[in-house]
Amino acid sequence: ATVHGFFETAIQAFLVEQADLDLRDGELAAFVVSSAADFYALPGFPDVLEVGLGVARLAGSTVEYRLALFRPGEPEACAAGTVVQVFIERASGRPVALPQTLQVILSGVLQEQQA
Repeated sequence: ATVHGFFETAIQAFLVEQADLDLRDGELAAFVVSSAADFYALPGFPDVLEVGLGVARLAGSTVEYRLALFRPGEPEACAAGTVVQVFIERASGRPVALPQTLQVILSGVLQEQQA
């Protein structure tokens, strides 16, 4: 659960800092609809961790993120996974296409698909 918390915190921080989204009271809300993680070397207290974040897929109202946790200076991730978010219009609760500005920002961290 802690690793998933790190993933969600990294995503929320990215959206607030880079996309200037008001996730608490803004027009859009984002819901996690899927989350998965693989563990390679469990981090433990008092490890300081770095999070790598990229976007694997943008489609309509959906964003699929890829994330990895690293101990500083270590090339291998101690955990990696995916988080899928669906953006909704807060007032109606209905899925909504990502605004153009958000698409541009997320495209900046879009990862190339591997064959």
